[in-house]
Amino acid sequence: MYDLAGSNFYNPNWGYQNGAVRNSREYRINQPVTMLRHDWKISDKTHVFSTFGFQFGKYSSTRLDWYDAADPRPDYYRKLPSYATDDISAGLVADYLKSDENHRQVNWASMYAANAIRDYTFQNVDGIAGNTVRGKLAAYIVEEEHYDNQKFSFNSVINSNITENLNITGGLTYLKEKVHYYRQVDDLLGADFYIDYNRFALRFFPDNPEVQENDLNRPTRLLKKGDIFGHNYNINTERASAWTQAIYKTSNIDYFGAVSITNQSFYREGFTKTGLFPDNSFGKSTVQNFLNYAVKGGITYKINGRNYIVANASYRTRAPFANESYVSPRTKDQIVKNLTSEKITSGELSYLARYTKLKGRVTAFYTDFKDKINSDVYYHEDYQTFVNYIQTGIDRRHLGVEVGLEYKITSKISLTAAGSLGQYIHTSRPLATISRDNSATDLVQDRVVYINNYYVAGMPQQAGTLGLNYSGYKWFFNVNVNYFAKNYLQFNPDRRTAEAIGKINPTEQKDLYQSIIAEEKLPDAMTVDIFCGKTIKLGGESFSLNLNIGNILNNTNFRTGGFEQLRFDNVGKDVNKFPPRYFYAFGTNFTLNISYIFK
Repeated sequence: MYDLAGSNFYNPNWGYQNGAVRNSREYRINQPVTMLRHDWKISDKTHVFSTFGFQFGKYSSTRLDWYDAADPRPDYYRKLPSYATDDISAGLVADYLKSDENHRQVNWASMYAANAIRDYTFQNVDGIAGNTVRGKLAAYIVEEEHYDNQKFSFNSVINSNITENLNITGGLTYLKEKVHYYRQVDDLLGADFYIDYNRFALRFFPDNPEVQENDLNRPTRLLKKGDIFGHNYNINTERASAWTQAIYKTSNIDYFGAVSITNQSFYREGFTKTGLFPDNSFGKSTVQNFLNYAVKGGITYKINGRNYIVANASYRTRAPFANESYVSPRTKDQIVKNLTSEKITSGELSYLARYTKLKGRVTAFYTDFKDKINSDVYYHEDYQTFVNYIQTGIDRRHLGVEVGLEYKITSKISLTAAGSLGQYIHTSRPLATISRDNSATDLVQDRVVYINNYYVAGMPQQAGTLGLNYSGYKWFFNVNVNYFAKNYLQFNPDRRTAEAIGKINPTEQKDLYQSIIAEEKLPDAMTVDIFCGKTIKLGGESFSLNLNIGNILNNTNFRTGGFEQLRFDNVGKDVNKFPPRYFYAFGTNFTLNISYIFK
């Protein structure tokens, strides 16, 4: 679609409605945060700092939904040239999509037209015998998916200089968080109502009409604008921790050590009784508890007043994220098998130099992650439902070298340079479990994913920046040249399994074999950014302007990331049937910050 539209910024989610652009995807965020801080000076050597925080409000995104109707998305793969069965048909489809921008965008008028002729009659609405309702059932709606967060946090830190050489710090933290996940009717697009049915379930259980009910407590429920439907549940998390750190300084060596202990619990609370899983969807689930700890230590060796060597090491365990711990939290409270805490081992060794004109730091780092969990959800064409792809036992290793330098050419002009050379790779063969939203039975259990030594996606393995900075009388100017290399596409783990390869001979069918398992490297990229600002004094008041201009060379071909689709042509082994999706950096962009400070 990028090629057909002639733009790397093609967006399939909008279309014209009555001559005006309307986007089916909007983010709506209104989450106020309140904080209260208390400082207590117990003595000249001991202080306590405490903060209380509370966050609440709404966080949602909109999208199209449909019932008993064709997929309305203009980039749906069945509407693209790649789905055609021959070159002539593919060419006709391509010509159609290129001929008019409207053919590549959401057709709002057609959805309104489809809703206008949908005359339906429903019996026993809301489970009330004899309650008959007739009207226009929406084929298409705009729904609003909510992830409303309510969070209370408390943090208290005590710091005490026991002696001139010894400092001890300790703290307590507490977090209580509730995230409310639900769907809401945002726009009926001219229809009278929508229905709270699971449109996929009845395909698998045609003799049991109850399975299509999203909420058995309110069967055959007709929906108006603003009504909650589909999934509706909370994930409640509670975490408390205590920690302490000691720093001991001598003339040549500084030492520090720290320990912490954390208890974290979470549970799911469902507000609907789904027809598919009536016994484990409604009400409070079993509470999951994890006790974790961390130890950290380090030394700083002062070669002299300008040169230092710093070594740090740590080991910690971390509870799994609650939203990745359930097999399908939208429909049930089933926990991922063999749920365990992640283990993280880390170490770094640095050399620091601080001279009048030159400041620098060189750091070698190493971090090892074990027992990470990853959960993905996608629509599976063969099963005609959403499936959950859960990997356990994911191990990774991050190691490399980072460098940062600053050199003063004059008192006002300086050069800065920073860079990182890393190797971030997978170091295990995770086990994958695949389940359907419409079935309690797993489709696949403990499928081996062969990704050992694959690069970790989503971050450049190599990156650097070179800057020229000027700081004059109440104004500054910086220009930075940035370079990114060895960034990899997020791979589909199921293509790296024995089942995906099947009977392909890696010697005789080398090209096909490599097209399935090879990891795609994104092109290296360069950008240039400018930062400048000016402060004007007006008596006791001041006026400031700060301007940031990003990507001034307007590099619109910079692929910042992307992913292989989890859907795969298991029969034909055609990797282009569900091609990867790429993300591109914006072209030239800017932010202007204006501030006025008065007394």
